[in-house]
Amino acid sequence: MSYQPLNRLVLKRISPLLGLSILCLLATSCGDKENKISDNNTGVTPLQNNNGSQYLPNFTGSQSTQIQQIKSSFPCKQGQRLSQDFTFQTQGFNPAGTRTNITGPFQQGNSSGTVNKIYVGVSSFNDIMVVSKATNGTQVSGYSVTLSMCSYVGQDGTPYIHNSRPLTNFAAQGGITLDEDTHCGVGSVDAAFNTVVQSAATTYNHPQGYPIQLPAFNAVTTFYKPSCNGSY
Repeated sequence: MSYQPLNRLVLKRISPLLGLSILCLLATSCGDKENKISDNNTGVTPLQNNNGSQYLPNFTGSQSTQIQQIKSSFPCKQGQRLSQDFTFQTQGFNPAGTRTNITGPFQQGNSSGTVNKIYVGVSSFNDIMVVSKATNGTQVSGYSVTLSMCSYVGQDGTPYIHNSRPLTNFAAQGGITLDEDTHCGVGSVDAAFNTVVQSAATTYNHPQGYPIQLPAFNAVTTFYKPSCNGSY
């Protein structure tokens, strides 16, 4: 199976070093990563790193293999993929035919139950969103959103999205639209506009030898469906 980003993914987010002027024309607001990065020091306390299986959905072996294949198909266009994935769960969702809209609110952790199906979305920097539907029997118990993000370091070396900064406080105010139709074994994230995840405050040791206190900030990212063997 071969996954490919749609052309609109490439146009949605362009490296600020190469195409900030183009990005400004395509997005409603401009910034350092995706549509924007904004400082937000609102007293958020850093959470523990989302390591191990404590917070990850209970994927089956075949689902884990599919996710690894997707990660291999979408290497980061800037930076490196973070060593940890981060998962947030919700019971807020509205099914409508072959579409489901996940509304939140989201809490750190995964929904209890069996992972019935996974849905994949990709940003144009190849950040990956995997949404998993959890069921208990025939009832949907909730959805988990797992983010596999690419690192982003500023020109001055400031680590905006980095392994040293756990991600928390995920929100999707516009909702996450899932397509129940299956292509290449997975469903798709049709659209997740301007999702927000917060990097924890941290102390950054500047290359010139002095520490800088970095406040928590919001990274805003839009995800769309990828293409799989031209299926969608």
